[in-house]
Amino acid sequence: MAIDITGEEMDITLWGALIVLLAIFFALCRLMKNLIGGRSAPGGVYVRKPFLTNGERAFLSQLQEFMPDGDSVMAKVRVVDLVEVNPKQAIDATMRLRFLKPLAHWHADFVWLDPQLRVKAVIMLDEITHQFKKRLRLDKPFHQAMAQAGIRVLRVNGFTDFTEQATHCDAL
Repeated sequence: MAIDITGEEMDITLWGALIVLLAIFFALCRLMKNLIGGRSAPGGVYVRKPFLTNGERAFLSQLQEFMPDGDSVMAKVRVVDLVEVNPKQAIDATMRLRFLKPLAHWHADFVWLDPQLRVKAVIMLDEITHQFKKRLRLDKPFHQAMAQAGIRVLRVNGFTDFTEQATHCDAL
């Protein structure tokens, strides 16, 4: 029993298959657009969150009171806004990005600035997680970048710890 398909029937079958595939493709595209566009959840994919935790807010308030006249403090500053790649080390944009990539997800908890907005010190609140070996390994690029850029890092457990470190450093 042989099936006899003419060239014209083959063309119709191929066109039909192509139309079905295109319909599936556009349906998938629409589904992805709806998911990415946030239509799958009321109010969208993203929601607002508090800028600082209650503990960070309290610490920031104490820092602001402590600052010498003219000095200021900023919260959650990206590391890549504090350091740049030495032009002698990065020949092209690809190399520059290779050096910045490990720092892209890092931020400083607080940055202490002088009246000319030059960085005096970075202040990091030490949490219990900073004591774990894995976290210490993950912190290494951050500390290397700060050290190479000549930025002092004050790792503190609270405001009392900060004032003790701050009075013993040349940031004041």
